Amino acid sequence: MNNKPYKMTKATKASAEKQAMDCGTPPKKEHLENRLTIHDFMKIQQLFQSSESSGNRGLMSRESFVNTMSATIKQGTKEEYGELFDKIDLIRDGLIDWDKLTSFVLLELYERDERTKMSVVPQWKDLRFLPTIHKDVIQNVICFKHPSKYLTVSRNGLLGLWGESLKLQKMVQITTEAVKPKDLWVTSLVALPNVNKVAVAFTNKEILFAELSFKKGFSCQYRLQGFEGTVTCMHYWYNPHDGNEAILTLGDVCGQLCPISVLYSSSLDAFLSVTTSSSKTLALAWREKLSPCLTMTAFHIDQGVNTFDFHSRLNLIATAGINCSVCLWNPYVTSKPAGILTGHSDSVIAVQFITERKLLFSFAKDKILRLWDIQHQLCVQRIAGSFPKSVDFHSTLFFHESQGLLFISMNNQLMVLEMEHELGKRRVASHKKAVTCLLYNSMLQQVISSDTGSTVIFWLIDTGQKIKEFTGCHGNAEISTMALDGTETRLFTGGTDGAVKIKQGMLNQGLITQNTSIGPM
Repeated sequence: MNNKPYKMTKATKASAEKQAMDCGTPPKKEHLENRLTIHDFMKIQQLFQSSESSGNRGLMSRESFVNTMSATIKQGTKEEYGELFDKIDLIRDGLIDWDKLTSFVLLELYERDERTKMSVVPQWKDLRFLPTIHKDVIQNVICFKHPSKYLTVSRNGLLGLWGESLKLQKMVQITTEAVKPKDLWVTSLVALPNVNKVAVAFTNKEILFAELSFKKGFSCQYRLQGFEGTVTCMHYWYNPHDGNEAILTLGDVCGQLCPISVLYSSSLDAFLSVTTSSSKTLALAWREKLSPCLTMTAFHIDQGVNTFDFHSRLNLIATAGINCSVCLWNPYVTSKPAGILTGHSDSVIAVQFITERKLLFSFAKDKILRLWDIQHQLCVQRIAGSFPKSVDFHSTLFFHESQGLLFISMNNQLMVLEMEHELGKRRVASHKKAVTCLLYNSMLQQVISSDTGSTVIFWLIDTGQKIKEFTGCHGNAEISTMALDGTETRLFTGGTDGAVKIKQGMLNQGLITQNTSIGPM
């Protein structure tokens, strides 16, 4: 193993902590309304109230608003306050009050939240229940790639082999020579894809390695025996560029604390393990250069955790807390979590990252599944009421990202949530009908498009994300042309119905539309 990079200077540690708090690339400078604090808004409210007491009925002109706010509020320039006034003053009467400002800000926050959800939230098909083949608790669900096939193993040693279409291909009862099947429990199962094998751990302190074949089934190749204690969990890593370099990590009951989940990270060159204890809940161990022993650091988490997951690209550890919280940890900062995701009302029993996105699954004992946006630390999806009713159950969670399949087990029942494939295939910048016109609003940095189906759509120029859609703008008639006025605050649309429509306040409290009839051309 390489020399461990955990000896850090204070500057490096501060940088790592900041990176963990950001959980991504720092955003570019936000609009003024997004930078104002609650104290800034309280001052602004007082300024409007002062205007009301002076006989102006709480109204401010553009000049008064810009001069007063820029002189009193620390945030923002005169230009920015002028832009903010123009966004609020929809009907262009040159006056705004406190109610108009708060309505604008609240709507902006709501639309920003909706845009965030639309950009990251997957859509799911109905929950699918796979045939119940197991008579005991399902311990693990794993996947073999190329082609995709899935394995489930229950505590009593029944192995299920499932095809890519999730049809049951074969059932195999795993046994050992030393122990009768009724006295034997399977504790863990991992795939060894580079050698086309699986490793199975048993309560008799034995690990069995077998070759897997859909035709021949389960063929034992060799076994490891003589462990001091029962192996409770396993993790397998191999170098995709060198199949001979691999690490099988084991957790057994002989430590001071019994680990419930273990992992080796090649990016950290370290071993990770968790327990349900509040002391040394999450441990990281690595080997210093030329040292025969491992060096360890520990995280202390109140009430302990049920499991964890690690995202190597984000350099974040997610822990499923018994205290109902999901914590995000920077492996270099043990003093406090980089983020805490709250919302579950019961103990969290499973977490897993979606590695290609900044998303995280969490599943709790109350049978509520949540999907979190890691960058914003927000719950963007909540799935409840679909899972079987059960008071006491054992559960596992496994997400096969390339296929968009989320496996959830509850005792001996296996369920699958399948992601809608259209999410990854559809083009965001598309219309149902032929596109007729395109405009660019430089002030708002948005693209406006129209189609023959009388639909107008607004898009963000930097991401291509749809932010507003208006249908039936000219009834059933096609929109043949569009134009913006000089201030870029009014949109003119012309249709084959012989009408021109003027749309004002395009981004804020909806569209104010005026119709002007035009005779036959």
